[in-house]
Amino acid sequence: MVGEALRAGYVRLRLLVRRDLTRSLRLTFLLALALSSLGLTVQVGHMGAGVCAVVVCAAVQAFGLGLRLVEFRRGRPVPVWVDALELGGVLLLLSQVTAVHPVISIFFMSVLFRAAIGGLRRLVLSQAGYLGTWLLAIGLFPLVEAVPGAMISLPTTSLLVYGTRTLMLRIQEQQQAQNVLLGAVLSELPFPVMVADTSGTVVLANPAVAELAGWTGSREPQLGDLRLQDVEGRPVDLRDVVADATRAKLEVQLVRSDGSTRQLKVQTMPVAGGIGAGSGVVLALLDVTAQRLYEQHLHQAAYFDMLTGLPNRRMLFERLHLVQRTEMPYGLLLIDLNDFKAVNDTHGHKIGDELLVGVAERIRSAVDDQATVARLGGDEFAVLLPHASAAEAEAAAGAVRETLVRPFPLSCGPVRGKGTVGLAVAEPGQSPEDVMERADTAMYLAKPAGSRLRTAESPRTRRRAG
Repeated sequence: MVGEALRAGYVRLRLLVRRDLTRSLRLTFLLALALSSLGLTVQVGHMGAGVCAVVVCAAVQAFGLGLRLVEFRRGRPVPVWVDALELGGVLLLLSQVTAVHPVISIFFMSVLFRAAIGGLRRLVLSQAGYLGTWLLAIGLFPLVEAVPGAMISLPTTSLLVYGTRTLMLRIQEQQQAQNVLLGAVLSELPFPVMVADTSGTVVLANPAVAELAGWTGSREPQLGDLRLQDVEGRPVDLRDVVADATRAKLEVQLVRSDGSTRQLKVQTMPVAGGIGAGSGVVLALLDVTAQRLYEQHLHQAAYFDMLTGLPNRRMLFERLHLVQRTEMPYGLLLIDLNDFKAVNDTHGHKIGDELLVGVAERIRSAVDDQATVARLGGDEFAVLLPHASAAEAEAAAGAVRETLVRPFPLSCGPVRGKGTVGLAVAEPGQSPEDVMERADTAMYLAKPAGSRLRTAESPRTRRRAG
């Protein structure tokens, strides 16, 4: 929790410095003034000036610091008459402290802060006010001495700060103009684009980013707010990606605010002297969800049977050649429905499709999860049994035969599948085609005599013709 809070504070500070250089300059002098005031009060206490002097010192410092805080929040100096009250307090402080050296830092920090926030006329009035109060204290209090070097440095240093502030304003205006131009270009792009510095803070983002993430309202997109996952489901933080400041391409899944997902291709391009301060990274977020779905559809159509969802002949043979290359033992079952044509002719093709789906489910349930159950076409199915011995393959074939005996509850009523199973176990040196031919022959010989005569041209003849 503490680490996250520190990181959030650091990010906000970087945003402040990048978005408003002059405000960060004023903040620097304000913090220096607060430290100087605290140091002066402590020093007065150690000088033995008395409780009254410490109280006066603390009160005057608190009043001056309060005025600076008001000016910091307003972004402009307080009215001139308030300066008279502040200078009166400074004169009262000098009457109690008498030694001017500890107070010089307060003079400098106050005038430098005024140089970072006001115009030149107001700065000159502040310089004259502090120097005049100092000279008046020298005349009223004998122990207050002049420090010529400090008196000369006070106006010159404050003028240097004023010049620096003026230069910062011009640079900031140029940066803002560039940001407006780049923002206008980004807003016209049809895909989401973000610009971030190497700390992960987003400098610019077009509206398409919020639309992609499903964000509503006027929230500013941040890299840490994007819920991304890699292909294995592990979270991906783009802040770590941009920290490398290198060209990168990665594909991730985006979880949108409504829980839906998008597939993204993220491309990063580092840019030297980026927007704001230092180098940065441009991130293009390309939504490839439709493309991946289309590719998945093509893969499904190429390798799977659309009716049953089983692998098709092409995938079966790829896996057969894979197990052959690994030289593992395997068995192959071929299953054929004896009277499938009669079912189609009697009940129609819709019932025939229902039967094929039911047969596919029965076969999958009869074999283990390592087996590949495929539909070769028509009423022909195959089962690849990796690592199977002859006994194990025979047991699987028996389980398939048994599960096909039970009638199938279809929309027209119960229908018997009447399937025939052929079995072959691969032998050394045999190709997948050889094993398939042996299983085909075994299936043909296992058919009932009448069915075998009616299908003498099938399945071997049809398969060779195909």
